[in-house]
Amino acid sequence: MGASDLPNVALGKTVTSNDSLVLTDWGLNKLTDNIEAPAFGSYGYTSSAYGSNNVSSSPIYLEVDLGSNQRLIDIKLFPRIYVAAVGGGSPNYPVDFTIQVKPDGGSYSTVKTITNGANPADFPVEYYITPTTARYVRIVVTKLGTPSVDDPGSYRLQLEEIQVIQHFAD
Repeated sequence: MGASDLPNVALGKTVTSNDSLVLTDWGLNKLTDNIEAPAFGSYGYTSSAYGSNNVSSSPIYLEVDLGSNQRLIDIKLFPRIYVAAVGGGSPNYPVDFTIQVKPDGGSYSTVKTITNGANPADFPVEYYITPTTARYVRIVVTKLGTPSVDDPGSYRLQLEEIQVIQHFAD
């Protein structure tokens, strides 16, 4: 059974953040609505605008509460599509970030660190992790990607969807 055949335990779950710009088509709840491409009423998530891609002094985080401890193997991030980044590719996809998990009653641990991550060019990116048990999945971004051509002076974090894939023991 491949990861794409396994359940997305983030579907419909609550997402929180320390920076979220809520507009008609943008919001935290759009990250787990199972709409993987922009559709009327659901473009995904956007942060506020920044003048620089370096947000390491005040990282942006997104946190998914899975509701209960789940056995996890994969986190899948969907970039913003249908609008190009300045110079091409997907706009506002994170470049430097960590994926952290926390079991109910526990503390966060980093399960994946991405440094100078490649632009996904409109395709979702899967970040496989050693199977672990967690209730919370947190994406902590310290460097933002290239701005979009429709807002070239603003650095943001933008994602269409987050999926958290459940792992079943072999």
